[in-house]
Amino acid sequence: MTIIAHVQTEWNQTDLSWNKTDYDNMGAVLLESSAIWTPAIFVLIGSKESLSFQLNDKLIVTSKGNVKSMIQRYITFRCQIDFHKYPFDTQTCSFGFYKEDLYIFGSTLKANCEVNYVPTNDYSIQGEWQLTDLYCHMRRDMSNATYYFYQVVVKRRSVYYVITVVFPMVLTSVMIPLVFLIPTKTGEKISYLVTMFTSTAIFLSYISTVMPRSLTNLPYLSMLLVEVLCEGLCAVLATLWVLNKYSLHPRDMKRSSKILPSTDADTIQKETDPVNSLETRSIPSSPKIDLQGRLLRTDRILFIVFASVQFVYLLGLFFATEWILNY
Repeated sequence: MTIIAHVQTEWNQTDLSWNKTDYDNMGAVLLESSAIWTPAIFVLIGSKESLSFQLNDKLIVTSKGNVKSMIQRYITFRCQIDFHKYPFDTQTCSFGFYKEDLYIFGSTLKANCEVNYVPTNDYSIQGEWQLTDLYCHMRRDMSNATYYFYQVVVKRRSVYYVITVVFPMVLTSVMIPLVFLIPTKTGEKISYLVTMFTSTAIFLSYISTVMPRSLTNLPYLSMLLVEVLCEGLCAVLATLWVLNKYSLHPRDMKRSSKILPSTDADTIQKETDPVNSLETRSIPSSPKIDLQGRLLRTDRILFIVFASVQFVYLLGLFFATEWILNY
């Protein structure tokens, strides 16, 4: 993480003090930092570029020997990201300032230091993260010296990820049960599911570029992705079972779909013609098994089952977990 920091550093050097009355009441002067002693300050948990915190070239020296340095500089430090609630996550990043001879190992929390944090948009950039809070702690090292340790709390702006990741995945999950509303005789069930799997593969390639490969906790977004994949696999198996029943009895499907109502004239003719009436008695009037109706009812039942399970899972994932709570 990179932030812009306004840091004021001050220390006292008695050898640089003077009597103001001897120099026209001059209370302060500017000196080159290379001409006097300056402390070596480092950034704790800093990156390679900003590990050493350089002071200004010009320093203010007062008549009492106080040396002041006003610094405005970008500070880059490491931040351990927890992707468990991605993209509705809030991260806490830490860094500190310490001098060269400070033994920071084995330090313990001593007391809190005051920090004046006022939320303002004067210095903020509309980026991916939003600064929500800032904490400061004063720690004491093994040599009884103190240093300041800061914690920056940032919250991710999740609108972009909701539009590009979460909403398409939820929409894909909702569209998978619709395959059972497609008539079996159209032959478009498998094509529909292949399209759904193709869109899911695109989301997989995109999410793999955003999320890190080493995760300590399984993100809720991965649970949603697993639900979409498992739902698609179950939908494929159920569709293949329905298509298998359709292919085993194609003649019954045709016979059940070509039954036409008989007219009164045909009934009178069959009653007067003894030959036709004998043939009519020997042939059943309609198939005993209406396969088309059974397949239609099976599709409706599968649609209700898949839609119900999906609704319960999404409802529990979004509202029964801490994914979007307290965001």
